[in-house]
Amino acid sequence: MNQIKNDLIAFFNAAIAHYPATDAKIVGWSNKENQDKRFEVITQALDFNDLSVLDVGCGVGDLVGYLNNNKINSHYYGIDLHKEMVRMAKEKFATANFDCLELSEVEGKYDVVVASGPFNLLVSNNIAYVQDVIAKMYQVANKAVAFNLLSSFAPFGLRFSDFYYYSPTEIFNYCMKKYKNVVIRHDYLPHDFQFNCLSIICWRGIRNRGQKFFNSFEGCFIDLFSYYSFHILQIILQSILS
Repeated sequence: MNQIKNDLIAFFNAAIAHYPATDAKIVGWSNKENQDKRFEVITQALDFNDLSVLDVGCGVGDLVGYLNNNKINSHYYGIDLHKEMVRMAKEKFATANFDCLELSEVEGKYDVVVASGPFNLLVSNNIAYVQDVIAKMYQVANKAVAFNLLSSFAPFGLRFSDFYYYSPTEIFNYCMKKYKNVVIRHDYLPHDFQFNCLSIICWRGIRNRGQKFFNSFEGCFIDLFSYYSFHILQIILQSILS
């Protein structure tokens, strides 16, 4: 895990050298619009108002900006491994709380634990790494755990060699076995070929746009970002029925 931490810090050292804190590319996204779309999908599925939110791998704190701009009043706390990222986040959003911590160092529990983007980088064993972090996130979550991954359905010609592209069905099967209830979305960012992502949210009680979506159960909400949405949905529905 120490090597993974070193690889992550080295990657974002390079990003900081090339981009300002106001550019979504500093945390690996193609642009702010696509970054905000991912935030939108997460916050549509659960009413964040008055909830405590732990942002794992918060980067420069852009989720705070999204919440503020959309008048979502949550109790936010962001953590990141990169000291300079945390410094920049504190400078951008002076009223929010940020710390340079590992997830294992977090005390207490939070209603929602999210991680948007930190699993994109190619490391020594991405599957084991993600599964380990999901479990740790779930341990400190009261209501939900949300994260996103790059999808293996991204066109080969538009992939980046430094990133890892996860199999949606593999992650889906893992979450079904461990967290039981799974909902799939594969219906937005159809042209975001550079970052075709899947997002997973493990829920205990979900609200969608203010309406009751699920109640009092543990499960997973998976968002898949890809041009090939219908094809992947067919695959996953077949997996559910088999």
